[in-house]
Amino acid sequence: MFNVDNIYDIINANFLRPNSLSGSFLHEFGKCDDLTDICTMNTDILNTNQVLFTLQNVFFYDQEPMYDHNTIVNMYNIFTKEFNNDYIGIDGGIFATSEVHNPKVDAVCKKLKLSKWYYFYHAFASLDWFKSIQYVPKVNNIWKGASYINLNNLYKGPRIYRLVFLSQLYKHGLFGEGIVSYNIDDWSEEIDNMHLNSKTRQDVISFCSQAKTSYRVQTSLYNQDNSSAEQEHSLWSSAFWHVVSETCFYEKTTHLTEKVFKPIVARQPFLILSTPGALKYLKSYGFKTFNDVIDESYDEEYDPNIRILKVVEQLNKICSLTEKEKKEMYEQVQSTLDHNFNHFYNNLEEIAWKELVNNFYTALDESNNLSQLHSYHKNLQYEKFSDIPNSQKCKFANSVYSSPGSLGSKLRKILK
Repeated sequence: MFNVDNIYDIINANFLRPNSLSGSFLHEFGKCDDLTDICTMNTDILNTNQVLFTLQNVFFYDQEPMYDHNTIVNMYNIFTKEFNNDYIGIDGGIFATSEVHNPKVDAVCKKLKLSKWYYFYHAFASLDWFKSIQYVPKVNNIWKGASYINLNNLYKGPRIYRLVFLSQLYKHGLFGEGIVSYNIDDWSEEIDNMHLNSKTRQDVISFCSQAKTSYRVQTSLYNQDNSSAEQEHSLWSSAFWHVVSETCFYEKTTHLTEKVFKPIVARQPFLILSTPGALKYLKSYGFKTFNDVIDESYDEEYDPNIRILKVVEQLNKICSLTEKEKKEMYEQVQSTLDHNFNHFYNNLEEIAWKELVNNFYTALDESNNLSQLHSYHKNLQYEKFSDIPNSQKCKFANSVYSSPGSLGSKLRKILK
């Protein structure tokens, strides 16, 4: 049975090693100070005849969004410094990411001459973590529970938007209508880093000044690395709607995590607090959303503060429904809930794997073209064949006649 902990081993065995690619990923995301922070794969191929002039590496940064490109640049520089030698150069390669659109990712790939390989890492993680929930009996009366559930863990840094959302729940009197968890210790230190207008800033201060510093409904602990993998189906399904607090909100990216799949496996309707286009992105994988019962135009709103207010507006309408109206709404969306549940367990794995494979070979072709061109230019440093290291002469001769255009002519002169 598939286990996401083995995904790099699977990728290595089926894609990297057969194509003479090395691979590297960080032991701890966001931390890359020296070589000990990097886990490497297949560097032994440096000592074989599979590598011609350059070793291409796959740099994996696929579990978290790219907030700071310096981490990736550090990983690239440390790796290339370690494995460059007199005969082999680390030139070009592939950048593996779980972000479809991020200008920072595109800029780094351009700067480091890497091709981009996108795949939906968190789809694989969710399929592993939530695989047993498919056997949990269906809850048919979730509309009788709390109006909504909204689970928050981290709130600092890029996730600071959660404070804004919580303040609006508080301001509109919606806290008592749902199940809400949060942790806002040291909030006064964070608020200065928030780019808020004066009205929104005052709402945040008002909420944080009066709320408890922490309110926890999950059974997992904040400091557990695997807290996102916890299966708390009974908690999730104790509410009607699920308001998903995603990882990214302010960033210019398209990136979803396992959080969005929690309401899907719990068969709940949901709203997503994320970047614009999150619903459209999810639907591209065959899932359905709920624009037949709520206004989902919030997904197209680029102003982050207005986007939050639009979500709160829809949530307010849901909370204002009578029990009878909630039941009618549930019956109206039930077919969508069943579709999403069945699609997740029956189809998503195949869709995600096919996408991974297709995108890999596209990225590999692009990387090969880039690397080949770089190799040709690098070989022009030699003035004559005798200058080439003995261990590389045969490889050089074999590659000359596949060199394009004027580059090929120059290389053939060296060979003569």
